[in-house]
Parts: sequence; C-alpha cells; structure tokens
Amino acid sequence: MKIFIIHAQAGAGHKSAALAIKDAFDKAVTGHDVRVIDSLEFANRLFRFTYVWGYNFMVSKAPFLWTFSFYFTDFKPLRPVIRTVRRMM
Repeated sequence: MKIFIIHAQAGAGHKSAALAIKDAFDKAVTGHDVRVIDSLEFANRLFRFTYVWGYNFMVSKAPFLWTFSFYFTDFKPLRPVIRTVRRMM
C-alpha cells in the first residue's frame, strides 16, 4: 500500500510532524511505501511565496492575525464564502 503524507513547507513544524509519522511507519516495518510530499511544490511560485511569507509573518510578528484567520475561516455562516475563495486559490 502507498501512503502519502502531505504537508505545506511553511515553518518547520509541519514537515517535522510529517517526517515523524513516516519514521513511525518505517520503524513498524509495515511494508507500506510511505512518502512525504510538500504540497507547495505543486503550487505556482507566486502562491508559494505569498503563502510561506504570510504564514511566517503571522506566526512570528502578528500571532493575533493567525488566530483571527484560523477562527474566521471556521466561522459557520461564512463557510460558503470561504469555500469559494479556497476553490479560486
């Protein structure tokens, strides 16, 4: 069985977590083909730069914006709008 662990290379935490999961599969000797994939490798250069820069900025310089955007995108009445924006991106 093939298992893909997909993360976004923005900060080190996502990749570290993905590699830890892969390592656990490898140590368990399940026989699965486990691969770690950075989803941003498949995005265009502008989106990748904007995503990584925006994430790093919000987490390091404006954590209140990260918190706000996290809860804003999960606000139930706005889900149709958020879904549309995500599809466009």
